[in-house]
Amino acid sequence: MATFKFLIQGKNNPTNIYVRLSLNKGKSIKRKTGYVINPSDWSTTGYPKQTDEDLKRFKNKLEQLKATLGTKLNEATGAGAEIDGTWLEHTIDEINNKKEKTDLDRLVNYCDYFIGSLPIKVQRNGKQGVSEITIKKYKTVKNKLSAFEAKQQKTFFVKDVNKKFRTDFIKYLQEDQKTICKHLRQIPQMCKNNLFRCT
Repeated sequence: MATFKFLIQGKNNPTNIYVRLSLNKGKSIKRKTGYVINPSDWSTTGYPKQTDEDLKRFKNKLEQLKATLGTKLNEATGAGAEIDGTWLEHTIDEINNKKEKTDLDRLVNYCDYFIGSLPIKVQRNGKQGVSEITIKKYKTVKNKLSAFEAKQQKTFFVKDVNKKFRTDFIKYLQEDQKTICKHLRQIPQMCKNNLFRCT
């Protein structure tokens, strides 16, 4: 009997949540679920710890994903479809209403790309590259965004940078009032989005 189990790998925060589909004793496949979590919030039960309401709701999301995957598996098996890693990945994307995306569509990945291009970027004054201080500032923003993803248990993409994202990110940064405007100003420079203008 086929079974689904959630798991994480590594100790970085945030870390990806995977689902393993065991088809039989000799065959299992594993793919990312599209969700991330702080490893300290993960339980050996294969679900988030139930220490607060957010984590309880997150567990419900994963349970719903597992149930839907089971339904999709039964349908695919009945139709004679080949069950492999490609099937599992595409099915997860379908459930999450996610179209095919490149690695650079993910916000934190694009931040890495943007930061990596700074040393070769030509400024208006003709000077090539930017200062180490500027690069460090962008790296700080990227780290804030990674932590924000872990808190929200969600992977953000460049297309998600809108007014709602701005509001949610501001709430997350409330603990550090002095840096809110600075972080908000730097994100649109990377994403070319004016919705983060801070007055």
